[in-house]
Amino acid sequence: MDNSNYLSLFLEESKENLENISRNLLLLEKDSQDASIIDDIFRSAHTLKGMASTMGFNAMASLTHSMENVLDEVRKNKLFLSPAIIDLLLQCYDFLDLCLQDVELTGSEGERDASELKQGLLSFISDTQAEPVQEKEDKKGQAKAKDKQEEAQIVEHISDVDLDVYQKDIISESGQQGFNTFNIKIQLVSDCLLKSARAYIVFRELETLGEIVASNPSAEDIEEEQFGNTFSVILVTTSDVEAVKHVLDLVTELESVEITQISTETEKPVVNDIEVGKHQKASPQKKTTTSSKLGKSIRVDIDRLDSLMNLVSELIIVKNRIQSENSYEQDKNLLESVEYLGRVTTDLHETVMKVRMVPVEIVFNRFPRIIRDLAKETHKSVELITEGSNTEVDRSIIDELSEPLIHLIRNSIDHGLETKEERIKNGKPETGYIYLRAYHEGNNVVIEVEDDGQGLDIDKIREKIVKLDLASEETIKETDDNQVMSFIFEPGFTTSDAVTNISGRGVGLDVVKTKIEALGGIVDISTGKSKGTKFTIRLPLTLSIIKALLVKVSDEKYALPLGSIAEILEVESEQINKLKEQELIQYRGQLIPVIRLKKLLKTPEDNIREPDRLIMVIVKKGERHFGLVIDDLVGQQEIVIKSLGEYLADIQIVSGATILGDGSIALILDINHVA
Repeated sequence: MDNSNYLSLFLEESKENLENISRNLLLLEKDSQDASIIDDIFRSAHTLKGMASTMGFNAMASLTHSMENVLDEVRKNKLFLSPAIIDLLLQCYDFLDLCLQDVELTGSEGERDASELKQGLLSFISDTQAEPVQEKEDKKGQAKAKDKQEEAQIVEHISDVDLDVYQKDIISESGQQGFNTFNIKIQLVSDCLLKSARAYIVFRELETLGEIVASNPSAEDIEEEQFGNTFSVILVTTSDVEAVKHVLDLVTELESVEITQISTETEKPVVNDIEVGKHQKASPQKKTTTSSKLGKSIRVDIDRLDSLMNLVSELIIVKNRIQSENSYEQDKNLLESVEYLGRVTTDLHETVMKVRMVPVEIVFNRFPRIIRDLAKETHKSVELITEGSNTEVDRSIIDELSEPLIHLIRNSIDHGLETKEERIKNGKPETGYIYLRAYHEGNNVVIEVEDDGQGLDIDKIREKIVKLDLASEETIKETDDNQVMSFIFEPGFTTSDAVTNISGRGVGLDVVKTKIEALGGIVDISTGKSKGTKFTIRLPLTLSIIKALLVKVSDEKYALPLGSIAEILEVESEQINKLKEQELIQYRGQLIPVIRLKKLLKTPEDNIREPDRLIMVIVKKGERHFGLVIDDLVGQQEIVIKSLGEYLADIQIVSGATILGDGSIALILDINHVA
């Protein structure tokens, strides 16, 4: 049997189950007596075993089976869940995670050996049971045979709906928990005009009672009306036959309804036939499975979403081109059509963006395990507190966010948090806290990594800057603390005196800055002695379509991201002062640098005398502000970011380009490198 078509589904669901196992194991460290958590881990391991076995990944299936055995003993209170067992189960998680990575890269689980892990799991069970190992294995074989017999019985009971191994597990477990499972065969009247709509009503009514596990034909075929007059569904519910009959009686245009109760405990199913009208034989249908909810959620390949976003981008370019033509303004009907096109295009863009949005929880869930291992390695007591994990960002950003956050967390644990003894000596609780927050701020998403440790030692950083020849001693003495702190992002910079497994090589924060700026974001630092350090990351919500301000410098048009602009001013030229060759201007009670884009971009000189009044765009980079002197304002526009390609990738001042409505090209300035 070729299972390659199901590989992507296997990977997605296996990752979800593994993540659930890891998260719950860490919760068990805090409360090892919580039976609901143990049951949740057992279910995830059981599901993972079934999926791996179906796909032919025997090493994964065998290891998860051994994990099941240990967890089952814990569930029956025959085995105490000690820290050693949790450690071993986490090692099993690591093994399974590596196997999944191999499957994702090569389609095979590799040749990893899990025998040592399985032996370790078996030793815990052997210590609690007096019966010989062979007897235990015999019982396992009998239990496995019984499972297969029950599974075959389920298949026998359902003649018109094909079930996969996961759906059989759902039915089997629900039966053990007291749920009823019904096979419901629906026949519509022969002259039913809107068959898919009628089927949808049936699904909707049944879902008020429970969950629809499967249907025949599939949800897609039912939605597209690719079926005769008959379809079947499998319903898991706490309700009885009469309740199911009652909700279906409310639906019109049903010729007949046949309800069969499925039981895994008896040899024969309990059958209840309910005749609503004259039975009519339906045409044979293709047997397929479906998700539990008809048409409410589907899995979509990220490449398809990327393709859809590219098409929306091209549509926006065409819209801008039409709107740049003045001729349509003379025709009232054409003007209304163009305005309507603009609104629809904007709504389409926003809808596609929402589809691409995923919660940062996907990344945040990886860190409890990392923090646990680092805390053990550094002999520190650390607790993670997350806030705003449901904050959504574009999928393309999520994929790149994990690495910089890992570096920041490692840095906080190794450099920021003190040892238990030091914290007690300084009047702090022995447990150090790391806060991971996410929230929206305008068109940006903000992520904060904060610790309540010792804070950055500014004097030590100054010493290191001089030692590494990054600046002279005289210069660094006159530099303010905020600029001094920015040196920790320089390649090779570290305040550690020794290299450890965690830090000391000076690459972590350099990676953070490089990654975040590549995503069009910025990193800020705030710190206080003995109060901790906070890293603040600001990222755009999307990397493809943004709102921008178009400006003119000489005869060229440039785009400035609107999210980086604080204000636009008209200033007198004499308001600009000079201090050590740096032009400055007073802005809201503080002196901010002035940057003339003509000089920065090295545009051709026009030999025109500088006007008395200058147009200045105030841009913000974190908490700092800069004034950009431009020649003229063009206007605000929604633009599509196009890459410059690998040959121009080293031009840091420009983050990309966009095609304007008239077909001309405007470069998009990167505020991180302009200011």
